[in-house]
Amino acid sequence: MFWVLDVTINVLQTPFRALVSDCASEKQQLPMQVVFVSMMALGNFLAYCLMKVYEDPTAHMFELMMIICGINAACIGIQTLVAKETPYVPSSNDVQRGSCCDPVKSSLGTFKGHR
Repeated sequence: MFWVLDVTINVLQTPFRALVSDCASEKQQLPMQVVFVSMMALGNFLAYCLMKVYEDPTAHMFELMMIICGINAACIGIQTLVAKETPYVPSSNDVQRGSCCDPVKSSLGTFKGHR
């Protein structure tokens, strides 16, 4: 159940951060990241408060995990309905033919300070 919870949290966080990077202007980047972190803090507080529903939360861990996973699934559903992103389609100039080692060489080249 912890793995399921972790996957749903990652599914929620990663696209939002990408949407902030893609859709927010340069001026809005920092404030939107602050909003994101604040929403995460609010979610953590609500999850903590959810543990107070039962007197002994460890005896009802499955029910609590199902409630949290349900909330996360609802948030993922809302996110997919609201967020519209234009997929990146590389132009013919962007496509380069090379060896399968080129991405690794390119990544290692960044250590030298050039591509």
